[in-house]
Amino acid sequence: MSGLEVANRSYDGSAVATVDHSGVIFSGKVSGDELTAASTSGVFDNKNIGTGKTVTLNGTVYGGSDVDNYSFVDQTTTTANIVAKEVTVSGIAVGDKVYDGNTTATVDFSGVAFDGIVSGDELTASGTTATFGNKNVGTDKTVALAGTTYGGTNSGNYSFTNQATAVANISRLDSVMWIGGAAGDWSDPANWAGGAIPDLANVAHVIIPNGVTPTFNSSVAGPVDIDSLTGGNFQIDSGTLNVAQDAALDEYTQNGGAFNVGGNMSATEFAQNGGSLGITGRLDVTNSFTQSPTGTIDVTGDVEINQSIGDLQVENLSGHNVNLNSPKGGVRLGDIDAAGTLAVTAGDGNVEQLPGKRIKVTGTSNFNATGDITLTNSDNDFVGPVNANGNNVAITDGHGGLILNDITTVGTFDATSTGGPIIQDASGTMTINGAATFNATDGSSPADIQLDGIDNDFRGVVNASGGHISIVDAGGGVLLGTIDASGQLGVLSNGGPIIQTPGGSVRVEGESSVTAQANGQPKKVILNNKSNHFGGKVNIDADTFELDDEDGKVALGRVRSSSMDSVLNQATSALARDTNTRYTTETNSGTGILNVVQRYGQKWMSQLAERLFGDRNNSVPAITEESVQKVDTDVFLNVANNTDEGTRGRN
Repeated sequence: MSGLEVANRSYDGSAVATVDHSGVIFSGKVSGDELTAASTSGVFDNKNIGTGKTVTLNGTVYGGSDVDNYSFVDQTTTTANIVAKEVTVSGIAVGDKVYDGNTTATVDFSGVAFDGIVSGDELTASGTTATFGNKNVGTDKTVALAGTTYGGTNSGNYSFTNQATAVANISRLDSVMWIGGAAGDWSDPANWAGGAIPDLANVAHVIIPNGVTPTFNSSVAGPVDIDSLTGGNFQIDSGTLNVAQDAALDEYTQNGGAFNVGGNMSATEFAQNGGSLGITGRLDVTNSFTQSPTGTIDVTGDVEINQSIGDLQVENLSGHNVNLNSPKGGVRLGDIDAAGTLAVTAGDGNVEQLPGKRIKVTGTSNFNATGDITLTNSDNDFVGPVNANGNNVAITDGHGGLILNDITTVGTFDATSTGGPIIQDASGTMTINGAATFNATDGSSPADIQLDGIDNDFRGVVNASGGHISIVDAGGGVLLGTIDASGQLGVLSNGGPIIQTPGGSVRVEGESSVTAQANGQPKKVILNNKSNHFGGKVNIDADTFELDDEDGKVALGRVRSSSMDSVLNQATSALARDTNTRYTTETNSGTGILNVVQRYGQKWMSQLAERLFGDRNNSVPAITEESVQKVDTDVFLNVANNTDEGTRGRN
């Protein structure tokens, strides 16, 4: 008998073979007879995988209608294959790690599982390499597994479907220190401890030793987000570095790129040659500062910049309260935007403004210089009061008017507002040793000028052009130069006379009120230039006064004096008139007030003085336009407090 076969099979941990009787052949059987074979058992030589393995056959049972007529020679062997059993590997884990600048991962085999293993067999896994897809911080990051080797007493009987991936986390490194040389690239891992380059958001705190200068540029994977930057020097040429908290440096150099600080920034030496710097907290520069026109600094908090030696030049800066100090030099200002106050000090030089730049200050501005202060660009906007102390001072405002507080100059002072009035803060004092010039417009229209600080001291010529103009002086008197008021004019000197320069002119379209006194005593008022123009009444409170007008007419309003003879002589001098437009050039005897006094005696004069100027206790009101009448050559005074309506004093 032959033809028995055993089917190939996969490893199952046993040597049992399954016999196939379908192809049995009985060699020597008589034609027509019927024989069968069954129940043959097969056993592989061992349970392990192999090709052409010998299978021992035995126990064949024969049958058929003619079986008894035969004796059988059994088929004792055949061959078949046992192939490796497939198992699927799982459970290889990868441990989480802290960012270290590389992609390697640590494998944990403790939970490995083999799906399809034969019961009782032993399999092991080892040698797997695990690699993160990238080195960067992240959660549930895919890790590639490779190179797993398998062991165990029966491992040779299996084929393995490897576990290809796992997941793990890379957490942020708390801090890293620069270990490179005195200079080097931020992007070179060799310059950082453990090769942990602080790029993207991989490191929280970066520490730079003193005396070294890493250079940051766009070759660093970014934008880079860290929590703090401290230590030595730092240079940024391009790219973006964001610091969530503070940046405390010795030397800071920026040639380009964007550096953004969520907390405070401090630097001993600061040089910005380009790029942008944004700070949510405050900025402090303690020793030196330079900035080119292509650099910008935007600070939400306060700014304190000190230039220890030489001039300080600030090109583009915004902040809240801004303090710029150059104790041994001058200060040059570019575009400055202070949401709070601005304080600028030039300890040995001028404070000046770069051409085409703008200063905007919401709060109080303070400028101090040993030299000149020149802030005359047309787009300036000083919203709050301005204080200035310098040699020659000039300030221009183009938006909403100009508020002056304490102004002190060794030389001249020039204030110009093209967007509204010039007014003085109630608590302010001006001490101007040179000429003072004020010009106020609102667009094309004159705007008011109000300089009414009670302690003002204008020691030089005062020039003013505007709408209503008010000038108060407590020093040694007021010297008026060119005054052009489209509205009213008020000049009060509490320290001396009010006079005008020989070449000056006082031109007022509205009413004028001029008061000169010192230590409670009236002083003279001399405004006798023929170029003057008084378009309205002139109220005078003085010892003596002289007035002149280009058209030869001055309309007197309220006039008050303690020296009647002198006042009357002055008031009735050539080319002057009183409130009744009576000209002193009339030659008819008895026409002028002076002639009336001479004709009717000293008693009438004293009464007229009391009525004309009021007594010093104000119990008798001053003469007004309504209380004086002229009929022919006589002057009538209407006694305002007389209860007899028809009574007049005729002299």
